[in-house]
Amino acid sequence: MVDFSLENWMANLSPVIAKRTLIELYIPGSHNSAINEDCLTTHYPFPFPQFPTAIGPDAPDAILKIPRVIPVSLFIGSIIRAWGVTQKLSFHDQLLKGIRYFDLRITKVSGKFKFTHTLVSYTDIFILLSPVESFMREHDKEVLILDCQHFYDMNDAGCDQLLDGFHSLFGDLLCTSDEINISQALFETYIKRNKRVLLIWKTDYANKLSSRNRSLVYKREEALESEWASIVQI
Repeated sequence: MVDFSLENWMANLSPVIAKRTLIELYIPGSHNSAINEDCLTTHYPFPFPQFPTAIGPDAPDAILKIPRVIPVSLFIGSIIRAWGVTQKLSFHDQLLKGIRYFDLRITKVSGKFKFTHTLVSYTDIFILLSPVESFMREHDKEVLILDCQHFYDMNDAGCDQLLDGFHSLFGDLLCTSDEINISQALFETYIKRNKRVLLIWKTDYANKLSSRNRSLVYKREEALESEWASIVQI
């Protein structure tokens, strides 16, 4: 009898999916995966109060034009955070529930890469992604897709710096496009080679990367289909 633990669902279903390609699988994913309430809340040390984080570059023009007066910003930030949150769970807890596709929206603020959904994450994305790396090391029969859906305020140098950060965090787990053809490789190939984290970028941003980095990403238009259901809950 097949064990259907969500934490290890790929490992448990390996007899069924080993000879399938990724594009033949329906992979559970989450929308704006980083954005839970904790992500959009400051983490000042006790006894300082916690506030909504700063407004991000993807905010509507009407919000971006609001004066940056502290009481006004806090009031607007509280409203934005209430409807801006898209997830209840952290990355790690989503992985435990079986999510294997993360939708990421990234910007650069004061030299740091942050997640954004009208408000920006309280800290660097690689701190928030660190538990993901640990999970993938501990679960060696699971494959994860990191789809960088949108970038904001990102120039060519920023794209290379961002990818260097992903490479520094995930290291040899990153699958390379010159080594594995995502449309042809069988699921078992990722497991055998221990290349189990795939980075998906939009083509226009992938083309900004220096030649040394391009093989670390897959161009979304050539890689996977990700269609969001038109319902409130899945």
